Amino acid sequence: MTPAPLFPCYGLEHTGFTVKYLDAAIAAPHAKGADVAVGPSARDANTYLAFIRSPDGMMVELVENRRNPG
Repeated sequence: MTPAPLFPCYGLEHTGFTVKYLDAAIAAPHAKGADVAVGPSARDANTYLAFIRSPDGMMVELVENRRNPG
């Protein structure tokens, strides 16, 4: 295995998931030492997001849609 590429990189840079409650979704991985690399922050009135860095260095985007939380 080689070290994770610097961010941003060529190839698969990140993957994303929609979550119901962003703060709750990042709490458990953060408590276990995961790097919350970006956020959480509001992109606009309806979009709340954060990026967590996986153990192999890939960025995982978590997005909460505040306009339609269901």
